[in-house]
Amino acid sequence: MPDISKRVLVVDDTPELVRAARRRLQAAGFDVDTAVDGLAALEAMAREVPDAVVLDVMMPNLNGFQVCRRIRAEARYAGVKVVMLTARTSAADQFWGEQAGADRYLAKPLDPAALADVLTELLQETA
Repeated sequence: MPDISKRVLVVDDTPELVRAARRRLQAAGFDVDTAVDGLAALEAMAREVPDAVVLDVMMPNLNGFQVCRRIRAEARYAGVKVVMLTARTSAADQFWGEQAGADRYLAKPLDPAALADVLTELLQETA
């Protein structure tokens, strides 16, 4: 179980997915914040830097690739882990996720337990 101080920002425009992810991640011991799109994610990160961000790719305003590139461009976010969680599962999409700087690329539908496991693994690497 992760240290309770591990903060995760879940960014998705699907309320059901956000609720499911929040429940499972909180049960696994994470402190969870949420945002409904890329702009809201960057605003939330400006207020409090999370340990990890779970990003949908297809969102209004800024998509997940754009948000990931902005995260990677900011020195203060250097330690933030990024997990892309998306229905876009082609090899090209995975390539662009890696190019944007994602640490992991997971396919929807959401498996909340697998997401918690991936985040736990990623955050233990930096512990």
